[in-house]
Amino acid sequence: MANLKIDFHVHSIHSKDGSIPIEDLLRTAKRMGLNTVCITDHNNTKGGLEGKKLAKTIGINVIVGQEVRTEKGEILVYGVEKTLQKGKDLEETCKLAKELGGYIAIPHPYDFLRSGAKDKEKIIKYVDAIEIFNSRCFFNRFNKKAQEFARKNNISMIAGSDAHFKHEIGNVVNSIKARPNVKSIFSSLKKQKPEMETKKFQRWKYIICQIKRRLGLLSKK
Repeated sequence: MANLKIDFHVHSIHSKDGSIPIEDLLRTAKRMGLNTVCITDHNNTKGGLEGKKLAKTIGINVIVGQEVRTEKGEILVYGVEKTLQKGKDLEETCKLAKELGGYIAIPHPYDFLRSGAKDKEKIIKYVDAIEIFNSRCFFNRFNKKAQEFARKNNISMIAGSDAHFKHEIGNVVNSIKARPNVKSIFSSLKKQKPEMETKKFQRWKYIICQIKRRLGLLSKK
């Protein structure tokens, strides 16, 4: 068992709204004290697969993930290298992820400003974790309600920075004892709640970065 320092929710240039090249992402994560990062790009696994190739050279663990948009909101899927088709039925997408050996978390489940999975109760049997802290939630009550839902349903808890810009990496650190692979991590989550170091994103930086992104002023090189 190792002392893992994990961010369960990070985006790269392989998300349409992402801006972080993979090598920059991994080196920044390592510099910020993380030793394991889950690359969860929107509707594809390109970032995770690219990161996995660079991981050993940089000295960090990479978990391949994807944030899949379904007909009824988004889910995070870990440990499946195949890109799951977006826009499909929520429960059917969960079933497929499980058939492929994946692990599922619900991100920002109560953030009505974004597309958290609806009909959460219907997919509880497939869900391995709830993201009880998302650094990008504008209002604290969104995260608080997610924590209450996880406790009520006895589901493992994780935190994610949801980083799309480099300065957001390190906003979240989950500390847990596990081997650096997806099966061991989620097995350990069932036995222990990770120690979480969390920080909300800075709204002014977010707004400036969004303006720059829309104007094409953020380099993706």
